[in-house]
Amino acid sequence: MPTSGTIATNGRRTTGRPTTAGPGGATAGGAPGPDAGWADEVRRLARERDAVVLAHNYQLPEIQDVAHHTGDSLALSRIAAEADESTIVFCGVHFMAETAKILAPDKTVLIPDAAAGCSLADSIDADQ
Repeated sequence: MPTSGTIATNGRRTTGRPTTAGPGGATAGGAPGPDAGWADEVRRLARERDAVVLAHNYQLPEIQDVAHHTGDSLALSRIAAEADESTIVFCGVHFMAETAKILAPDKTVLIPDAAAGCSLADSIDADQ
């Protein structure tokens, strides 16, 4: 179990567009998605664990639909810093979660996909 002050692997309503899955789990765009039970379970767990779920704009619609906030990486990191919840679940890449941690050092920041990376960020080295 991660402690406060860590970035760990576990596991939208930001830019003004709250979204929810429709009947049968269909997403806002009408594409079939996870069933409503899945979304309800994620939201229940977030409530129970004092967590806010943030999803970057490029995430799948199913992830965006269950998230409390969506947006670009900087906007989401700012939301993480201002969030009342003690835990941030950042559906994005490592540097996004790291930025959220810098802006919210007392919060636990989780990233659901340990392999999430950014080819642009990976292409930069210390000499550049």
